[in-house]
Amino acid sequence: MLISDYLADAQKLIRLSSPQIKASMTPEEAIQGALLFALGIEKLLKYLLAEINPIFILTPIPVIRDNEG
Repeated sequence: MLISDYLADAQKLIRLSSPQIKASMTPEEAIQGALLFALGIEKLLKYLLAEINPIFILTPIPVIRDNEG
């Protein structure tokens, strides 16, 4: 995924969430609107982080697991 894709995805997700958020909503509409908005903000933050230092986003971080158990 390119860095610019994060920004494009953020814009799409936040735009999708806008019509979902209104004064009176059902619980399902509130969940869907909040989820779309949260995903948009996540993509926006990934875009900003990748602009500052792409190594944090584009390089997988190894996971250390405890083999005892």
